[in-house]
Amino acid sequence: MSLELRLEKISFHYAGIAASAAPVLRDVSFTLAEKKCMAIVGPSGSGKTTLIQHFTGLLRPTSGRVLVDGADIHGKKYPLTALRRRIGLVFQFPEAQLFEETVYRDVAFGPTNLGLSVEEIDLRVRNALMLTGLDADSFVGRSPFRLSEGEKRKVAIAGVLAMQPEMIILDEPTAGLDPVGVQSMAAILEALVDRGTTPVFITHHMDLVAEVAQRVLVLSAGSVIFDDTPEQLFKNTAVLEKAKLDLPNFIQEFAAYRPSLPAALQSVHTYRQLVHRLQQHPLSRPS
Repeated sequence: MSLELRLEKISFHYAGIAASAAPVLRDVSFTLAEKKCMAIVGPSGSGKTTLIQHFTGLLRPTSGRVLVDGADIHGKKYPLTALRRRIGLVFQFPEAQLFEETVYRDVAFGPTNLGLSVEEIDLRVRNALMLTGLDADSFVGRSPFRLSEGEKRKVAIAGVLAMQPEMIILDEPTAGLDPVGVQSMAAILEALVDRGTTPVFITHHMDLVAEVAQRVLVLSAGSVIFDDTPEQLFKNTAVLEKAKLDLPNFIQEFAAYRPSLPAALQSVHTYRQLVHRLQQHPLSRPS
């Protein structure tokens, strides 16, 4: 049975020095159960990062409940440590947290602390690196501090994947990456779905949403204003305007050509979709 994460009417205020006059989250409810890739989008300050910190109990809601497989994670004696093995959390710029002398030791840190055998640790390290697109034999002995920024980020993500979570949450995984790095991250997200892991990612990169997300949650002023597919979001002008979201670049650039194309190509939202549809429905050449 797959992990089910359910939020019921979550509201949250920061207290103390960082106290917020208005709630950061307002009556947020949704369920994550299917092994699909979900994007969380919305303007800066809409509560996205605050929201994901509720998933593993890093923050406690002011009101409402967070349930995992039907159990309240803030209930008495709930095993939060075990939950954080099931749900991996990758914060923005995770490469800043690299600290070991070699890539191998950094990725192996979590599994080693679980007391696993040397053989199991080695298998997890190599599989995690492979999932991020890094060749284990080429990287395990290298210093993580001598890698490119994109490679460092992959190593940091591999360290979380080596714990074999059922769900992984990534906060702005493409921040600061060039287009090649963004495509690499898209490949990682798709590989996770293929493996049976549920990826959830926060992003401002709408082309990435179009490319890999199967579900999109839109936050505005701490409230969920949309929860559906990317295709439906891109048609919903009111939500896009309210959340200050742009259409993906591909859709904007493709708009001028869309009216003259056959029906089979009218609904494409990404370059890959366009190539796939053209393979299925080749355009006839003018005589």
